[in-house]
Amino acid sequence: MKSPLKRMKDEFGSKDKLVTEVLTALKPFAGKEEGLETKLKKQSNTKLFKLLANAKKATEMGGKDAVVEAVYTQWSNSKKGDANLRASIAGHPVTELLSYLVAKKKPAAKKPRATT
Repeated sequence: MKSPLKRMKDEFGSKDKLVTEVLTALKPFAGKEEGLETKLKKQSNTKLFKLLANAKKATEMGGKDAVVEAVYTQWSNSKKGDANLRASIAGHPVTELLSYLVAKKKPAAKKPRATT
């Protein structure tokens, strides 16, 4: 497995190109946040690769609305719509919503054995 630095150099050549790619992928989700490029340049390569993967995954799913709908479907207990729940979910960042989807699909952790 390649280190994040080696992977960044192999795939993008420089951190600036990786940051540009992340900015392009996050554009539909980030809004108009000032200084986002500066913040991203300070992040580790690992974090940038995670952001890029999450942005691509959300785009493949159909954007933030589709991700919100998927989380809402998992969390909703009733057949009728719950506007408050949907609005609450929509307030979360896309990367956080994607982590909710992944966490829901993971198998339950094994219980630790009791020591006697």
